[in-house]
Amino acid sequence: MKRSQQSFDEESERKYIALTASVNKLYCAILPDQEAVKISELSALFNVIADKIRALSPEADITEVMGKVDKLLDDLIEAKGYVIRDKRGPYGTYNVNLN
Repeated sequence: MKRSQQSFDEESERKYIALTASVNKLYCAILPDQEAVKISELSALFNVIADKIRALSPEADITEVMGKVDKLLDDLIEAKGYVIRDKRGPYGTYNVNLN
């Protein structure tokens, strides 16, 4: 199965970002142990590279999906008018318990 260069790059980016998240979890898990100091610079480097990858990745265009969601919600949710019930007693007074 032949993969295009673009799909390989996208897959590599996703894997790298996932691995960076794992490194961050492990780093935070060993804090405040002094051993964490040994890998803090490496962890920071991984984060900087992951941030650069995210910055270079194009933003996803979700306008079409959002339009479909809006239409679906409009079709499924109907607003009903407010019903105001008359709570007055037989002589035009409100039912008030004076006890």
